[in-house]
Amino acid sequence: MALSRRRGRRVLASLVVAAVGVPLALQFASPGSAAVDPACPWVGSASSPDVKAAQVLARMTQDEKFQVITASRPPTGIPRLCIPGVYQQGGPGGVNQTVKGVTQLPAPLGLAATFDTGLAEQYGAVIGAEERAKGVSMVGAPTLNIDRTPLHGRNYETYGEDPALAGALGASTIQGIQSQDIIAMVKHYAVYNQQTNRFTLNATVDERVIREIYLPAFEDAIKNGGANAVMCSYTSINGEAACGNDWLLNDVLKGDWSFPGVVAPDWGAHTRHNLTAEQVANGGLDYEIPSANVFNTPLRNAVANGQVSQARLDEMAFRALRAIFAAGLVDNPVGTAQPVATTPENQAVGRATAEQGTVLLKNDKDVLPLRNQTRNIAVFGPGASTYPITTGGPSAGVAADSIVTPLDGIKSRAGSSASVRYLEGVEPVTPHNALLPGLPNVPQSTLTTPDGKPGLQGAYFNGDATTPVATRVDRSVNFDWAQGRALGLYPNGQNPPPAGTNRQEWTGTFTAPGNGNYTFDITATGATQVTVDGVQVASVTPTGGAAQTQSWTAKLKAGSTHTVKISSRIANSGQIKFGWQPPKGVVDPEVASAARAAKDADVAIVFATDWGTEWNDRPALNLPGNQDALIAAVAKANKNTIVVLNTGGPVLMPWVDDARAILEGWYAGQSAGTAIASVLWGDTDPAGRLPITFPARADKTPTSDPARFPGIGDEVSYGEGLQVGYRWYDAQQVKPLFPFGHGLSYTDFKLRDLQVTNLPGEGNVAVNVDVTNTGKRTGTQVVQLYLTTPASAGEPPRQLRAFAKVTLGPGKTEQVAMTLDPRDFAYWNSDADTWQVDPGRYTVKVGTSSRDLPLSAQVTVKSRLTLPASSPVN
Repeated sequence: MALSRRRGRRVLASLVVAAVGVPLALQFASPGSAAVDPACPWVGSASSPDVKAAQVLARMTQDEKFQVITASRPPTGIPRLCIPGVYQQGGPGGVNQTVKGVTQLPAPLGLAATFDTGLAEQYGAVIGAEERAKGVSMVGAPTLNIDRTPLHGRNYETYGEDPALAGALGASTIQGIQSQDIIAMVKHYAVYNQQTNRFTLNATVDERVIREIYLPAFEDAIKNGGANAVMCSYTSINGEAACGNDWLLNDVLKGDWSFPGVVAPDWGAHTRHNLTAEQVANGGLDYEIPSANVFNTPLRNAVANGQVSQARLDEMAFRALRAIFAAGLVDNPVGTAQPVATTPENQAVGRATAEQGTVLLKNDKDVLPLRNQTRNIAVFGPGASTYPITTGGPSAGVAADSIVTPLDGIKSRAGSSASVRYLEGVEPVTPHNALLPGLPNVPQSTLTTPDGKPGLQGAYFNGDATTPVATRVDRSVNFDWAQGRALGLYPNGQNPPPAGTNRQEWTGTFTAPGNGNYTFDITATGATQVTVDGVQVASVTPTGGAAQTQSWTAKLKAGSTHTVKISSRIANSGQIKFGWQPPKGVVDPEVASAARAAKDADVAIVFATDWGTEWNDRPALNLPGNQDALIAAVAKANKNTIVVLNTGGPVLMPWVDDARAILEGWYAGQSAGTAIASVLWGDTDPAGRLPITFPARADKTPTSDPARFPGIGDEVSYGEGLQVGYRWYDAQQVKPLFPFGHGLSYTDFKLRDLQVTNLPGEGNVAVNVDVTNTGKRTGTQVVQLYLTTPASAGEPPRQLRAFAKVTLGPGKTEQVAMTLDPRDFAYWNSDADTWQVDPGRYTVKVGTSSRDLPLSAQVTVKSRLTLPASSPVN
């Protein structure tokens, strides 16, 4: 059921213009009522963006109004009015996708782990400066969706699971972006938390949950960040599409929050649900992306027929103009794209973000930091060198002209006197194998081509041709359509190709590394057959583009050799993977080699990765491929094993008790190697804290019920309510693997002397706490304040309300100050349609994670407070 429209449609053009004090003569001026002023008096004017937008609107023709609300590629401005065209591009982690000459920043989740609003502003300024240098005037950033499920493919481009953290860092990022005179378009508004069925999904969620969990970060972005644009999402919410959602866009965004900017859709979001021009325009959408065409003839007809009022069209144009003026794009237009946007200073911000965002999860026996005397170092994992994962994909992914790999960084920091040995140990985690279900890849060490080379012989054909377009030796069967495109498989340049136009064959032998029962499987999105020793053992015929898996078992003797042939037709973004599970006690030969290499090293460092991306959610919380086995084997061989994770979110760690130290480095950007080496040797204290909970088990998360994720059909229930992230673990008394806010330092800290003081006005509170570095090194601590409300409010056990980051030398003490205001004590009362603070005792808890809160104090609210829906966030 759609949320009720209690307040009605709040903002029309005349109301907006009148509210900002524009002279009445301008409010209702018809397109031809004012003489054209070729001097464009608004250029260089000290007037407000509202006044200047109204001045231009008064002189616009009807065609120009439609033009200014419709993006085009290339962008076209209105020269006679000195209004530049707007070029829109994504970029939560920097200039996105394939653009060269830019800084590949760490992923936003790594920025969130810094808990550092100042660094977030610098991060945003880098994005803004480089987008502008590349000719972009409106950037889709930041991404402020809450990490509801650890399996969401786009978690890496968000600021984590807590609204207060996401809102504070998001607002600072926006300030940085817009300091460079471009428009920040915050996304994806709202309740957009998964990729599975994202174009057709309907989320059933209570208004209180929306108000308290999924909207506050956006509210912060508007009220404190000053975002000039908002991108609405693909989701339908309680049966009403987000990009035509009257309650969400008109009542809340433009009404309660008085948002003065422009609302634009995610790419094609307003067309995915078959919405008419009338529905999206009256529902609150102001601006259209290129090629959608709803705002061309259909909107013109709707205005002509009175289905959309002239006042509404004027408001849409006014908002687009206001955003352009507020961003400074008229006085300082974006120029021609430059070949190189990156600078040493921008790269330094990226490196600092990677360092400050690295989280030390575990450090038994103080194995870290490494000593300068460490001379024999063994490094493992494709993520260390041959296939580092330093960014996600695709819309928040950023290309790098060069990358400092972890192995590069370690070798450089260790120096020439140290021995650094490297082995992959397992096959690289690539986008196509990371996102397929099924068993880990059959390793190259067990496969042989017909002419005796490691791997299988691959042959790639156009259609039913008997001569392949290309042949190559593949280390395993692990193929996707992007590789097919690179090989030239698709006739007539079709991309993606029609189903069945290309086919693949792999041939060779498999040699069993030990005795016992083996399980094999084939996972594919196209018709595939597998024969072993001339007998067909598997055949899959997937439909609808979804992957299908078939498995089989075989009892084999060590050293026995078996012929293998795999034939498939993979097209239309298709994928295929050949997997296995060896008998218990039989180790992958590549993993066994890594364990032998680790045995005699002073320290073993294993890098493990996953893949996060738009379009796909993760199939499981396990590390993809055979990485868990590699870590377990290396840790068994060397007691000083350090695991470095470069992941886009939480992963399970079945080896957690065996690894001596664990670091989470996220997708660390182009300076990943320099940053991780700095942390490993203690040149930088690991200052990161988890912005997202790491669960201990896949079936113990807030969304492990299939109805909650990925949903049943196109329906997903937000049945966990307010219990998102750490709130659920606390309410259900489930112990996570590592809690929200957790992170260790190379020194020790003591928090003491918590003081809570009532300020004038009930609900205004000052909180002070002394932080002392009791260790022997300079280090960084993040002090976190959580609030527990009276039971009458029905809130989660505790919620983050403030945080402060402090760096101290050994023996030094600093008093950290934080504040609370009435909104921090409030919950959303849906019946009263307002924020409400119940009388009673509230508990302020201060510590260093959601599960480490040693200090507490009571605050008493004597009488019930009601706050309007428009009340500011702290």
